[in-house]
Order: sequence, then C-alpha cells, then structure tokens
Amino acid sequence: MPGDNDCFNPVPALSEALAKEGIDSKLAKVCVDVNAAGMIEIKTRESVIVSDKQKSAVVEFPSLASLFRGDAQAPQRFEPGKLPEKYMLLFRSIERCVLAVIDFGLHPFDGQFEEIYSQMRRRPDGRSLGLLHDIVWQAAALEMAKREWNQDELAFAFKILSSSAKRHRSSKDARNYIGHLKEILSVRNISIKGA
Repeated sequence: MPGDNDCFNPVPALSEALAKEGIDSKLAKVCVDVNAAGMIEIKTRESVIVSDKQKSAVVEFPSLASLFRGDAQAPQRFEPGKLPEKYMLLFRSIERCVLAVIDFGLHPFDGQFEEIYSQMRRRPDGRSLGLLHDIVWQAAALEMAKREWNQDELAFAFKILSSSAKRHRSSKDARNYIGHLKEILSVRNISIKGA
C-alpha cells in the first residue's frame, strides 16, 4: 500500500549532481560505460553514472549505509500486491539493470543471484562479488537516493529478491531466474553510455 514513505525525496547529493547537468532526478536511471571492446566497465561502484537518456552525470555515494534514512517499519511478511510502491520500484530497477547487462554477454547462474542478494541483505556494503554485484549495488543506491530507505527495509527487500532467485533455481547450473525476469519485465531501466 503506497504511503508517505513512497514519496520522491531525493538526497542532496543526487539533486545537486543532476541539477548541475539539467537532468530530471525523477527520470534518472543507472547508466554504465562500455569500453572499446564492448564490455561493461565499472571503475568504482560508489561512482554511479545516472542518465535521463539525453544527459548523464556521476553521483558519488560513499556507501549504502550513508543513504539510510527514515524510521519506517519493514513489512512483517511478503504479501504480493500489498508492498509499498517503493519496494516495487527498487525491484524493477534492479531487475531491469540485470537484464540489460545480460545483453553484454554476462550469463550468471541462479546461485550467483542468490549469493549477491543475500550479501546485499546481510552486508550491503560488503566486498564486491563482481560486475553483477556492482550493478545491483548501483541500482539500489540510486533508488535509495530517491526515496527514504532504512536498513531493515533494505534487508527485507533483498530477502524477497533472494527468495525469488532461490525459488527459480532448479540446479547448480540453472539460469531460470533470468527467464523469469524476462517474462515479467519488458522495458530496460539502464542506459548504456555511448550506445
């Protein structure tokens, strides 16, 4: 159920960086660089490139913990259709970013998603598990910079994502979760710089 917590309320770092470039912060999406070899390149996950498809800017987020704000209670349990809208926006942002990077040759197993989502739940600023983890981290950072999120809410959101990846895994080498994402999402939420 949407509520006050779902309101767009960007952190100053996001508002200032995007205003400087004339980017509407409500339209801002994660953007990644592609190197000369056609591979996605993230130099540091804390430097998030955001774009409105016309212009881009780099926003520095030192950590996800630095974006925690608000005192809302996380839902007690997952009930489809009853989550606050900001959860759905976070899920869509992360899942669309994941699908976009798959177009660049990244083909993770379901277990990798489960591991990344689990780490994001337990230690959101823990060591990077690689490119896919960094993309997920950046998508989460941007959504957290747009709306109020606290640690309990973020942990609950990643518990749901981890459970979804686990539910779709049928074997060690399964890639069913990607198929699931392709079924539920048809529009990208990531821009490719230079593409």
